Amino acid sequence: MRNLKFSIIIIAVVIIIVLAAATIVESVNGTQFAHQNIYGSVWFLALWTVFTVVATAYILKRKLYRRINVFLIHASFLVILLGALLSWTTAQSGTIHLRLGEATNVMKTAEGKSVDLGFKVALKTFRYRLHAHFCPKSAKTESASPDSGIHCHNHLQSGNDPHLSMPMPAVPFCVRSA
Repeated sequence: MRNLKFSIIIIAVVIIIVLAAATIVESVNGTQFAHQNIYGSVWFLALWTVFTVVATAYILKRKLYRRINVFLIHASFLVILLGALLSWTTAQSGTIHLRLGEATNVMKTAEGKSVDLGFKVALKTFRYRLHAHFCPKSAKTESASPDSGIHCHNHLQSGNDPHLSMPMPAVPFCVRSA
């Protein structure tokens, strides 16, 4: 019993360290690299599988199913991990280009292959809002140095983006010069 608990703790610490390292690798080498070499790798799946098997054994040995609230919390993690396994084994990755008012049922893979989704996706409306404090506070104050390279415009900017085929809403904007 004690060995199972210790194993769970060790595996959890290893997973946390791997996830932290993966985050750094992803920021340096990009999401696709991290997905192929870490998140989508067999060894990463094996690490999670070992964790799941040991945790399930612990749940059964401790008879946590007798205390329904504790069991449901632990079982919910198992359901999440099973969902992740299902996604890992069956998911397809690609890009869908949506245009306002148009529907599509085609996804493009990274290799450029068109894949029929089996259903249609449509973009009916599109809105975005920027946080009211979009620019750094130092750029908004009069005491900000003119050499900071940040110029904040308190008036609203609006315009049209030809790729969206719709008018852009008025938003405050901030420009950082090189």
